Amino acid sequence: MTELADELGVGAWIKSVVEGATGLKAYLDLIPENHPLPAIRFSFQARHDVYTVDAHAPFTRFTAVVFVVADNDLTSLSDVRTKDIAMTEALHRASGVVSGIQVLECTRDGSFGLTEAEGAHLYRHQGGTFVILARPA
Repeated sequence: MTELADELGVGAWIKSVVEGATGLKAYLDLIPENHPLPAIRFSFQARHDVYTVDAHAPFTRFTAVVFVVADNDLTSLSDVRTKDIAMTEALHRASGVVSGIQVLECTRDGSFGLTEAEGAHLYRHQGGTFVILARPA
């Protein structure tokens, strides 16, 4: 079977880009309990294989949501926005190679924001959805 790009390889690329741009730790799917906030969380929403006539391996188009998570207090809201801007500027129109995966392009597709309650505690999520085209390197 032809090798495909996978979430772990593209996830390693997202992690390296956003950590370098923001100085925050980034995690796939869940931020570990008791990890200090703010931090970055990302998850994959969809993937589609794209075959071309002469490609050695198919391209894979991923849709990912990438966002900053912070305590929802007034002192952290401006920091969340600043980190969101840095993260978006680093990812939008970016490309690169990491972990055997070549990311050909990454485009911001829309914004994402959410306030989440856990008991009496509120968390702010701010970021965006990104479409990423990748293939094995």
